[in-house]
Amino acid sequence: MSFEPDGGCGDAEFFALGRNGTSRLFVALDQSSRSATEPTELTFDLPDDAISVGLDRGVNLGQLVCNDAPMDARIDSTTHAASGSVTIRLDPRGLGASGCGVHGEVLLHDVVMADGTPIADLRIGSEGIGCYVG
Repeated sequence: MSFEPDGGCGDAEFFALGRNGTSRLFVALDQSSRSATEPTELTFDLPDDAISVGLDRGVNLGQLVCNDAPMDARIDSTTHAASGSVTIRLDPRGLGASGCGVHGEVLLHDVVMADGTPIADLRIGSEGIGCYVG
């Protein structure tokens, strides 16, 4: 299954969307206490309790990307990664050029979901890591 990278926010969540907003790939981990002076790079073999990699299926899932007020999004099912690897790179905590957040990226490789869905290798980047909605 292939996705279009859609971005990220918080510390740290990344998202990619499938066609027509009926599928959403997410990667989430807690890096709120990462270094304020040095970049962070972490690699995980999946599954790993320190990171959540999941695939939602439903309706209007694009509304759930870094948004605290989804209008009519609905998640019908969620499955999590059963295998593969994820590398996370995050700039140090602080304010980026936009005044909110810094650069981060996630690289997914050979990911297969628990329901057997293969995920095409993917890079998701964002300048919004550290930004929170609401």
